[in-house]
Amino acid sequence: MFHELGHAILGRWHQNEQLSNGDFKTMMFARNQFGLYNEFTPERRAYCLNDLFNPETPAPIWAPD
Repeated sequence: MFHELGHAILGRWHQNEQLSNGDFKTMMFARNQFGLYNEFTPERRAYCLNDLFNPETPAPIWAPD
């Protein structure tokens, strides 16, 4: 749902850039977003939502440079 919101409301397009740990930088990647985060990874959910609304969000601490 958030991915589609990115397209429809925020004007975001697919971006397949990855963080240094191999995770996608944004939930706007061009594949299935299921499994991106879950109830055991609230820090990933917070990062994904921050990035959705602000693409300039710095890399999270769990994905070191």
